[in-house]
Amino acid sequence: MPPVRALGHTDRNLPEAKPSGAPLLRLLFVDNAQTDYTLLARYIEVGGYRLQSARVETAAQMRDALSGGGWDAVISELDLPGFPLADVLQVLRDGDFDTPFIVVTGTGDEDAAADALVAGADDYVSKSRLARLVPALRRVMATAAAKGRERTEHARLRLLQSHLDHVDDVRAIARDVHDNFGELMAELAPGLGWFAEHAADDAARAQVHGMQQALERARARAERSVRALRPPLFELGMARALQSLAQSILPRHGIAFECVSRPALVALDDASFFAMYRVCQASLLMFARRGRTRSLRIAVLAQADTVTLEVADDGADRGDHGFSSAASRDLRDLREVAGALGGVLEISSGPSHGTRVILSLPLAAGP
Repeated sequence: MPPVRALGHTDRNLPEAKPSGAPLLRLLFVDNAQTDYTLLARYIEVGGYRLQSARVETAAQMRDALSGGGWDAVISELDLPGFPLADVLQVLRDGDFDTPFIVVTGTGDEDAAADALVAGADDYVSKSRLARLVPALRRVMATAAAKGRERTEHARLRLLQSHLDHVDDVRAIARDVHDNFGELMAELAPGLGWFAEHAADDAARAQVHGMQQALERARARAERSVRALRPPLFELGMARALQSLAQSILPRHGIAFECVSRPALVALDDASFFAMYRVCQASLLMFARRGRTRSLRIAVLAQADTVTLEVADDGADRGDHGFSSAASRDLRDLREVAGALGGVLEISSGPSHGTRVILSLPLAAGP
């Protein structure tokens, strides 16, 4: 990280900068004029921040500064001699940097600034309106943080999907061990019993008896293997699994939640268990992305032949959030999963109850 910048310029029209207890902001400036750089830095400090910054003028310098990481934003002059804005943006793209990017323009450069936004800049501020600089910084940094959280949630969802695919493979192995190996042992047991009854002498009977004991040990080991292949998530039960899921997602978004299960233990087959778990996860992510929910209620309700998952918000956001909304995109694919299991997945929005995600599945006798 570059050293803390020492200001060499003071604008007498600006109040004193904030004290050392103010939040620290790390900014990279792309500018060939020390006076402009110092003035921009002064506005940011007056806006309530301590500043750690560096100034670069070339692509090589910018790449070197970015490689150290840790920047909260990049602020660039619109068009530097020898380092045009298109090249500045290309350096960001080449390094796969998600750092917020603001362009500072001169008076009359609005058309060029608009082109910069189209090219990938997050915002622009005119030198004649530098009072907008700090609000613009706060906005683009908040947007970048929200995008980062969304990427994290999508990564978690992809990880879960990978886990579920692995679980499907494990379940197939468990079924094969249980069905095929179990069937083979069931066929061998009567034959060994017949040999034990018709053995010619005690030695032969002892030999057959030893084979029967070995077969029983193999059966017991196969059962233990099948139980070991069962994913730990199943052992939690649906209510505890959803409680753990909500705890892993909602608190960091500032969303309170309540989990209810009636009855406390609901018997589900493996496919229904995972479908309900995935629908709940996608629902929690949907509400978190919308950013307006304060609390959620997660309920699993079992009736005679149906089990229902309902994820309902507090009614704070009463807009239309059906399957067509961007926030609910992860739920759309799960409708087919619900249908394949003989169930229904719906999103209901209304002024009287806010938004609800409801999954109904036929209730099996047991897992």
